[in-house]
Amino acid sequence: MNDLEGQALRGWLREQKAAYLYMTDRVAAQQVLAGALDENQFVLKPVGGVAPAQIKATAVQAREAAEFLSAEYGDGVNLVLGVKAMLEEGAAAR
Repeated sequence: MNDLEGQALRGWLREQKAAYLYMTDRVAAQQVLAGALDENQFVLKPVGGVAPAQIKATAVQAREAAEFLSAEYGDGVNLVLGVKAMLEEGAAAR
């Protein structure tokens, strides 16, 4: 398993290992599962929980979206008209 290049695959395989190990040694299975989570965030979480990780603030994305929309449409009226036009184009394409 350690020779595999893909972290997501390694994490998933460790999750599978933990599932089998759980039948005989629950503590060891939880430790394996914690290791799997380090490599693949989409595997099951261990019973003991996971230390919270700081996620990237959305303020940067929101600011960039606002700047784009301001540059593209200028004001709220043009924004509403632009969105309505896109929705009408999408409906007409169907």
